Amino acid sequence: MKKNPSGLFEDGIEHLVNQISATTNTSTIPAVTINEVNDQSKTDAEIQMIKKCLDDDKFWESEKVIQAYKPFKTEYCFHENILLRGTKIVMPTALRSKVLSLSHEGHPGRDNMKRLLRAYAWWPKIDVDVTEYVKQCHGCALVTVTNIPEPLKMRSFPTTPWNDIAIDFCGPMPNNIYLLVIIDYYSRFKEVIAMEKITSRIHNRTTSEVVFSPRTT
Repeated sequence: MKKNPSGLFEDGIEHLVNQISATTNTSTIPAVTINEVNDQSKTDAEIQMIKKCLDDDKFWESEKVIQAYKPFKTEYCFHENILLRGTKIVMPTALRSKVLSLSHEGHPGRDNMKRLLRAYAWWPKIDVDVTEYVKQCHGCALVTVTNIPEPLKMRSFPTTPWNDIAIDFCGPMPNNIYLLVIIDYYSRFKEVIAMEKITSRIHNRTTSEVVFSPRTT
């Protein structure tokens, strides 16, 4: 089996792996090294199944465990024992918890964790794993502000007509007329007044005339 089935990107992949290796090996921050990924990939059951599937396409149908990998089967290739999907390393199962822990240093939050991991790593349901990891973090829970909506409160029903009203404007209409709509909450009676202008002076006068005019009901 070729390291890269297409044979087109082998040099680029080797350069990528070497670059990651150089960064992790010289860093003073604890990290997952290329050697760890290589060693764990050698014994990882899922990655070994992918290798078998790339050798013989029929195994994609028979191996139910790796169906989550199947939609991306044209993107896989190997560098030594390391499985890559495009330019991202497919992390062996045994290293995923460590990768999540390292990427959560400093409590960057769910979205920043996803952004960081997507730059160099992948495995099925990686976004789900990140979300669950952040949910389980006690430190993140302490500083997360939960926006709880205010409970809706019912209005008390008015006891007399025109004691509680709603007022709003509609318009301008096609003829540049505005409609002043006044609704009595008690009777649901509506008054609609056409107005050419909606200044506060005209609005107050018109509203007073409607609300305080003598009524028989």
